[in-house]
Amino acid sequence: MAEAILFNGTAGIIFKLGSSLLRELGSMWRVEDDLDKLKHTLYDIQTVLHAAEEQQSKNSQVNDWVLKLKDVLYEIDDLVDKSSYETLRRQVLAKDRRKRTMRRIAAACGGTN
Repeated sequence: MAEAILFNGTAGIIFKLGSSLLRELGSMWRVEDDLDKLKHTLYDIQTVLHAAEEQQSKNSQVNDWVLKLKDVLYEIDDLVDKSSYETLRRQVLAKDRRKRTMRRIAAACGGTN
């Protein structure tokens, strides 16, 4: 059961890593290669989780490993969410600055709004 949750969690993170918003963030911060590496690592983790599913009931060490991995995946998911939020926030601020600039230009030229 825990593996299914982890598998879905990794799939969700992989989906987020492919989002255009996060890709833009990667481009801004010049970490596109790092995002791709993380995405491939998460695919590898999914593969290992399938194998761990069979071993977890027989081996308490595997069970402990799965629990630790779950914590790591939650941290990665939080980081991806925070990064996406920051990118979106910057986009909104930039759009607002452009609108204010256009209003000032229009006002200086004698236009309205």
